[in-house]
Amino acid sequence: MIKTKHLFKLSAMVDKMELDEELKLLLGKEKKAMSNQELGQTMIMAIVKKMHRAQKETVDLLASVTGKTKAQIEDLPITDLIELFKTILSEEGVLDFLSKQPEG
Repeated sequence: MIKTKHLFKLSAMVDKMELDEELKLLLGKEKKAMSNQELGQTMIMAIVKKMHRAQKETVDLLASVTGKTKAQIEDLPITDLIELFKTILSEEGVLDFLSKQPEG
């Protein structure tokens, strides 16, 4: 379950990845034209493509959310990593939080 303490980490991760434009497009007008599955897949691809910019923040967030160690997160298979992102993005309130990120 995503809690407030995780949102700080998520915000730092999104900021460092510079995902503002992608989020604005995906969670704005384009959201209406996409199914939830397409939206989720597109968001995950945007995150995966830029997560090298926020490696520490991403690992910190995933470790905090899952209770795993940072080493365990770093050793996850890619399919497990993608499933973690899907789970986080499907949590109630996360997309609303992301759609209200201030422009940087």
